[in-house]
Amino acid sequence: MRYFALIFYILCVALISGAYAGCGVDTNPYDDSPGTLPNGYYPPAADFSGNPVQGYAPLAILFTDRSTNVPTYWAWNFGDGQTSNNNNPVHTYQSPGMYSVSLTAGNGYGGNSITKTNYVVVNPASSTPVVDFSANITLGNVPLVVEFTDLTSGGIIISRAWTFGDNDIPVPELTTGSKIVHTFTEAGQFNVSLTVTAENNQSASLEKTSFIRVKPPATEQGTITLMRGWNLVSTPLPLKDQYRAAGLIFAGVDMDSRSLFSYDAGSKHYTPLDSQSILLPLEGIWVYSKNEAPLTFKYQVTRPVVISKHMTSGWNLIGYPSVEPGNAREGFVSIGSTWSTILCFNTTMQQYSSTIFNEQAGGPSDQQLMYPMNGYWIFMPSEGDLSVLIA
Repeated sequence: MRYFALIFYILCVALISGAYAGCGVDTNPYDDSPGTLPNGYYPPAADFSGNPVQGYAPLAILFTDRSTNVPTYWAWNFGDGQTSNNNNPVHTYQSPGMYSVSLTAGNGYGGNSITKTNYVVVNPASSTPVVDFSANITLGNVPLVVEFTDLTSGGIIISRAWTFGDNDIPVPELTTGSKIVHTFTEAGQFNVSLTVTAENNQSASLEKTSFIRVKPPATEQGTITLMRGWNLVSTPLPLKDQYRAAGLIFAGVDMDSRSLFSYDAGSKHYTPLDSQSILLPLEGIWVYSKNEAPLTFKYQVTRPVVISKHMTSGWNLIGYPSVEPGNAREGFVSIGSTWSTILCFNTTMQQYSSTIFNEQAGGPSDQQLMYPMNGYWIFMPSEGDLSVLIA
């Protein structure tokens, strides 16, 4: 009798297990790869939105949960000391200020939180706007295209009036957008002003004196004198398409049957260049000249232009990133304290004659003058990306 009972139990277990398998029940869902399980098997990815997120006190906002993976509980913190456990709460801010809002969403598999800093802006009903604005560039050559951004605080702005101080716009230009683009077609220094009117009819103005400085049209070429022997050169700007090949750039240089060389910082080897090799900005090039001779780089005219170069750890061969002389601190600000040492090659003496140390890394001489179209060795303890805007 016990034997038949055991057989009956085993058959029942097998039938039940087979039934569940046929229905697709996963008794251990985390064995499968992500993406094959129902949403409920994952903790939520918290997210939310609010409408409106700016206005005058008292400000009522509808917060909408946008979390994924089917949350079953919510914990809101509205940044003013008030909380809620509703999924889509309405909250009223009574006092002016900027508020950060947090949401924790969870289900049976865990929770996740998100905080949106200064997400809600509540203005006092009688506030006067505090005007401010910025420009993406304040110095450059004719023609200089500038994008201005209104940074006014203290109210919801319904109209703006810009003046740019040049002859092209003799009257204020009205706009309701927070950004505006203006082209300066003459050299000079220009005052820029902005007048705004808020939703409560309060107005305010700001003028920035000599805010935009426009230089004459950009030079189309740069010339350096090669000395007898080896020279370390580089172009600070992209070259015109028809003047980018090494064979054209160095056509007037008697190299005494020697090759041009670039340096691969990754493999730490010199690479000979042929006549079709393209010279890119900031790439240091060794060139031998049998006699003293001029070398001219013919630039693209378009300004401003962003030039960049990835720097590997160790020694890199590089040019100074400017069309004007300047110091290392100014030229290499985008890599800050990442670089440590710069070696300068003296073509007249045919030897390294000075060393520049990064003051941020403990050196004293990053104010030493460096020159465009010259090449330099720079040591990077760790890799970094050099990026420079040239106007």
